[in-house]
Amino acid sequence: MPAHCGACSATSARTPPGTRQVASISRWPTGRGVVLTVDDDGPGIPESERDRVLQRFVRLDEARSRDDGGSGLGLSIVDEVVRAHGGSMSIRRSPLGGARIQVAMPADEG
Repeated sequence: MPAHCGACSATSARTPPGTRQVASISRWPTGRGVVLTVDDDGPGIPESERDRVLQRFVRLDEARSRDDGGSGLGLSIVDEVVRAHGGSMSIRRSPLGGARIQVAMPADEG
């Protein structure tokens, strides 16, 4: 059964139709965790907005109707859940030209 990717869903809600998304999972260099990377070729997230976009109900494209998708909750929920489990989330510029969302999660010690 395919796993659900919250970061993928969160970025999908804010990207225009036709935007290409690529997701990958890799191990931390130490082997004690994993990194989920989601890249897209959409409009990206300006550096000045990267902290703000993690707040609840923040939508960068105010011209879009809420009926068109996205409530401004996706990335804030992903960030909260990731931090609650000892991980971290970062937003950068993607090599594809849009946004790169990276979620780093530590491995269970048990």
